[in-house]
Amino acid sequence: MNRLERNYDRLTGVERFRLVIAACARGDDTEVRTLADTCPSFDYRTKDWECFGRINASAHVVASLALDLAPRLHLIRFADTQDRLLEFTFEMVEEQAFRSWMAGFKLAGGDVKALEAFSDGSRGPPAFGPGAELPRGWSGH
Repeated sequence: MNRLERNYDRLTGVERFRLVIAACARGDDTEVRTLADTCPSFDYRTKDWECFGRINASAHVVASLALDLAPRLHLIRFADTQDRLLEFTFEMVEEQAFRSWMAGFKLAGGDVKALEAFSDGSRGPPAFGPGAELPRGWSGH
């Protein structure tokens, strides 16, 4: 028994771990076995593993699922951003179409006040369904 071996029972966990790694690296199986055999044993109290083991496993499943879905989450956020951008762009195009229609209407001599009186309250050019009466002076062409 060498001098270090006599002190194996006094090693900290970190010291013992380092010695085991060093012994493994040099292929000294006897030293690894001696370090393992002289490692202190402890008794622990723990919660029922049938319950808390399942809770622990469930946490791992949820974490794995979250890690798996995380890359896809940015795609969902990107699609949502694109949807909002498309909606904003559509609103801008709709606004420009309305302004262009109104400019053409005024340029053609249209009476904006008469148009407002005829309006159904919605913003934009009047929509005429089948059988709807056109304002006086409108030919419908």
